[in-house]
Parts: sequence; structure tokens; C-alpha cells
Amino acid sequence: MALAVAETRPDDLALIAAWATAQRRAGILPNSITRQSSDARSFSRWMGQTSMLDATRADVEQWMDAGRGRKSQALAARTRYARISTLHSVYTWALMEGITTHDPTASIRRPKVRPGLPRPIGTSDLVRCLDLADERMALWCTLAAFAGLRCMEIAGLHRDDLLDDREMIRLLGKGEKERLVPMHSALVDLLERYPLPRRGPLFLHNGQQITAARVSKEIATFCA
Repeated sequence: MALAVAETRPDDLALIAAWATAQRRAGILPNSITRQSSDARSFSRWMGQTSMLDATRADVEQWMDAGRGRKSQALAARTRYARISTLHSVYTWALMEGITTHDPTASIRRPKVRPGLPRPIGTSDLVRCLDLADERMALWCTLAAFAGLRCMEIAGLHRDDLLDDREMIRLLGKGEKERLVPMHSALVDLLERYPLPRRGPLFLHNGQQITAARVSKEIATFCA
């Protein structure tokens, strides 16, 4: 079992928090950091009393194989890829900072992730959805259907991303790529009625900017 450098050995939560700070400084999107931090903490809990810094390749692979939920459902290839990538990012940063001398993910082969086909909602279902939705859900569904926003982009919207004078939305997506998306007339109408904040995040949950996972869960529950 590899040992970390003893002089600068933080506990797991401090390690993850310091790594997250480094991610923010590097310009990684907040929702990505939130999701990845959750995965890292999940691994830490699975390790129990053993530090993440003492994890072996076998520990990581057993964590991935354990699945999730009461029935230990096997993780999809895309989820496994994302979780291994998160841990690799944490250990790579720890190596650079001199916190550890060991990356247990370095020799783990990443699963092959095949590109999935889009599964757009049917027109009749979308019409029914918009008829039954409250203001926020209708806005989310319209952003997705008429502007092509993903859950991460919806969750990350700020007031200054809405360029009202140009009827455009400024988005920062995967790979830190910035793009402008035109507002559909249906979206313009909804935004005129929606109680927009003067500044800051458009959508909150429990007083904090909502997460992409929360947006996805609420939309899926409503549509179901």
C-alpha cells in the first residue's frame, strides 16, 4: 500500500476541499466541481477509516464494482469513466502539490464510452408539459427545447447571461467554450413574465445556486 508524504498529509475532506479550490482557480465550471467533489467524497466514505491517500488500485476498482443503491446496481460505463476521471484529477493534483507520491488510478483502464443518440421529447408531450408546468418548470423545458440548453447550462445561468437587448443567451459549456444562443419568441415571452433576479443565479434551491443534478431530477420527475 502506497504512503503519502507525511509532512503535508491532510484528511480526506480537507484534501477534497483544497483540490476543489484549485479547480475553481483553473476556471472549471462550478457545477462540474460540485459533481466531482460529490464523487470524491463518496469514495472517501467507502474507504472508511483508511485515507484516500492510502488507496490502492484494487480499492478504486472495488468501489466502482460495488455499484450503488440497495441492490448494488452496476454503474454505467459513462458513470464509471466520470468517477475514475474525477479521482485521477484529485490524485494528479495531489502529486503536483507534493501531498502524495502515488496515483492508484494511473494504471486503471478507462471504460469505453459510446456516444449516445439524442432522445428528444415528442411534440405532443412537450405541448402537454408546457401546459401543465409551473413558471419555473416551463422556463426550464423551454430553455431545453427551444434553446438546446443542457441541465448543467440551465443550472449555471446568471442574470447577466441574458442579453435582453439582443435577445441572446450567453452560455459557457463543456471545455469552457462560450457561445451565444438566440432566444426563441416562446422563451422571450416566458422571461418577460418570470420573476428574474436583478443579479446572480437565475435559479436557486435552498438559497443556493441550483445544481445540474437537481434540475435533471426535477425535470425527469415532472415529465414522468
